[in-house]
Amino acid sequence: MVFERSRPSCYASQQFSEVIASSGSNYVLAGFAGEAACLSTAIDAFHRGHRITFLADTSASHGLDDVTGSEVHAAVSKVIGLYGDVMSTKAWIAATSRNRAPAYEKPRLVNPG
Repeated sequence: MVFERSRPSCYASQQFSEVIASSGSNYVLAGFAGEAACLSTAIDAFHRGHRITFLADTSASHGLDDVTGSEVHAAVSKVIGLYGDVMSTKAWIAATSRNRAPAYEKPRLVNPG
């Protein structure tokens, strides 16, 4: 979903705040401007008691002065980890897949002989 806003945090959009509040306050965050929009949204989510998962590999950051965009993004991803979970898209899909065994099931050992 895309929401228009006047400040970096997605929470600057009233519609975004309403959607998140009505959907259980647990969501995935990804996108451009990790150092601005993603970071400020993660901090706002934390202060509201919402839980975010930041997909670092589907996001990017601008470079700042002599620091490359990749270096900024690596640092931003670590900082966002203070306010929520940071995962790769592949790890998030594996963790949330409907095809995975429920946590309460123990894997069965198969005897090949």
